[in-house]
Amino acid sequence: MSEPIKTTSAVLAFNFAGVRLANLQALCERNNAELKNVSAKTAPETFSLSLVAILAGGSVTASKTLAVEAVDILRAMAFDEEMLILAGFGPEELDAVLEDLKKKDLWIPLKAVLTPTNAAWTPVALKAELESERAAIAEAFAKQQEKAQLSVKPGAEQALEDLVKDIEG
Repeated sequence: MSEPIKTTSAVLAFNFAGVRLANLQALCERNNAELKNVSAKTAPETFSLSLVAILAGGSVTASKTLAVEAVDILRAMAFDEEMLILAGFGPEELDAVLEDLKKKDLWIPLKAVLTPTNAAWTPVALKAELESERAAIAEAFAKQQEKAQLSVKPGAEQALEDLVKDIEG
């Protein structure tokens, strides 16, 4: 596993709005982190940049005017789900931010730490990787549950139900 990239603490957020964005901004302020929020609705072209370029303030449109077709393709690449990337936090700071997310009930299934491995990825590539990891974890968990159910000896469930009835009755 790659080590986190050391930068100033920053939170790169995708598609946050309203109360959830305000809660995330307050969390960043408490943890001395810069917040950069990118919206698929207002800046779909940003989804074509690398994560590190977005954190550095990069822009596609700043360097050239895009053709209508290119803008359409970039809009199609962008996604609407919330995603969070934590950059530049030390281990204790990272723990504090994650604990703060729990306390504020900011459940964000798609989140990662910026590393040398994923820094050059686009948001779309990171989202695909996170979804793939979540699917693999869910599959492993389902297999583990299935294996646990198979390990129950035949008749054990009935014996347990009978015991409960005897105690209650």
